[in-house]
Amino acid sequence: MTAAQLIEMQKPKAKPRVDREGPIHRAILDHLRIVLPPQTVIHHSPNAIGLSGQQIMRQIALNEAMGTVKGFPDLTCILPGPRFWLFEVKAEGNYPDKDQRALHDRLRGLGCAVAVVRDTFDVDEAIASWGGVDGPLTDRQLRDMIVGGSEE
Repeated sequence: MTAAQLIEMQKPKAKPRVDREGPIHRAILDHLRIVLPPQTVIHHSPNAIGLSGQQIMRQIALNEAMGTVKGFPDLTCILPGPRFWLFEVKAEGNYPDKDQRALHDRLRGLGCAVAVVRDTFDVDEAIASWGGVDGPLTDRQLRDMIVGGSEE
């Protein structure tokens, strides 16, 4: 065994990255497809990149050159009107960073509705605060009809 191989074996191995937001993101996307009017366009902005080192730096530079905006919300919903609803998906305990907060404020200034959401209930609350939609009932509305009111 060479010295380089021995050194490589002694390096601590990085723990596999756990995707905490991916399952939440997919559940929210499925929910939006149900509760929003069928003509709504829902778009995911893939700002996270599964690369490291020089590869990530090259990819970020390429993405920025192609128009990627740092801090852009994860999901954009364009509804009739048009209305622009943007959702930043965060796992419990995670919060928008400085760039995200600044861009969210800028988007709100342009008339977009922006919310940080952690589950489908947060989505429903944001939609209700924005005046609701003319479409199918949300999961929360259905539950409230069945159980006779909010559980909160």
